[in-house]
Amino acid sequence: MSIERHPKYQRRILCLAPLGDLHTYRAIEREAGRLLAENEYNIEFLTWARRYLKADLDVILARRESVVERIIEIIK
Repeated sequence: MSIERHPKYQRRILCLAPLGDLHTYRAIEREAGRLLAENEYNIEFLTWARRYLKADLDVILARRESVVERIIEIIK
């Protein structure tokens, strides 16, 4: 099992989650009634999101999906 798939590693990444940013970005998306573009997120959040989702954020955004909502669905 790779270290990235190990449950302890996953919990550690979640513990490092920028939850304040997550909440703020979700509120901005809801208020604006649209998804945020990649350049509207700060680099630290994007770096964390890529590691947490193990996905190319360009693909998520190209599908017109919310990066924030994808993360929240996993956390639930």
